[in-house]
Amino acid sequence: MDHETKQELDKIQAMLAEISIDMKTVGKAFPRNSLGEIDADGHRTYHEALIRGAREQEQFWASLKADLTTKGLAAVFFVVIGLLITGVSTKLGLPPQ
Repeated sequence: MDHETKQELDKIQAMLAEISIDMKTVGKAFPRNSLGEIDADGHRTYHEALIRGAREQEQFWASLKADLTTKGLAAVFFVVIGLLITGVSTKLGLPPQ
């Protein structure tokens, strides 16, 4: 084996060692299954549950805002109607009821 080929092989081995270290580091982010192996499905399922929960929370707040807006506008409408009726009856000299 010539010197250049040996250098290339050394570079490749160094890169493989780096990749191996990186894979071990990334692997720490994953839970382990009952066999002690990386549980990629469990990891995915966990994140899917988080996403589903975030969507449900978003829907809840959107629904609550819409409900409060509707009821708030209805309350304002009834107060305005009540004030109009009171003003008209006072203007006409009708006794309060």
